[in-house]
Parts: sequence; C-alpha cells; structure tokens
Amino acid sequence: MSDDTRKVFAGFLLGIGSHLAWPVLGLPFYRSGGWYLVIFVAAIWIGVTQWIYLLPLQFWLRKTSRPLQAKGVLIAGALTLLLNGACWGWFLISGPRIGG
Repeated sequence: MSDDTRKVFAGFLLGIGSHLAWPVLGLPFYRSGGWYLVIFVAAIWIGVTQWIYLLPLQFWLRKTSRPLQAKGVLIAGALTLLLNGACWGWFLISGPRIGG
C-alpha cells in the first residue's frame, strides 16, 4: 500500500471515528434535558447532519497541509450519506412496518 493510500485511509478512519464519537460527546447535552429530540433527529438523519462536524474537520485538515486525509474524511462522509439515503429509500419504498 502506498503512502498516499495510507493517508487517505487514515482520513477515512478519522471520519468514521468522528461518526462514532459525536454521540458520546453529545451525551451530557442529552442528559441535561430538552435535547432528546435534537439528538434523535441528528442520529436518524446522520447523512445530512454529519456535515456539521465533517466540513470543519476537512477544512482544518486542508489548512494544516493534509489534503489526502481531508479527501478521506470526504469519502467517509459521502459513503455515510449514500448508505443513509439508501436506508431511507428502502424504508419509504417498502412502507413503514415497525414490529411486524
């Protein structure tokens, strides 16, 4: 594996890791009350809401001269957006059947 590929993969893992870290970082807000709906909607619509934290991360990586890692972060965001959109598409096509 080339060095450039490793840098892009490291950025991809950083993007996926930030997807896993934001619920943990938002937990104090969630427990303080009133944020239940906000956290719930952000989790369901992660394909859209992820850009709130991925774009600043991507801009920071580019500013610190790490464009390949920034590209990996964008790849992780695009993959999450596509997977979330596919899940919502399947849900809307098949009809909402919860619990049966």
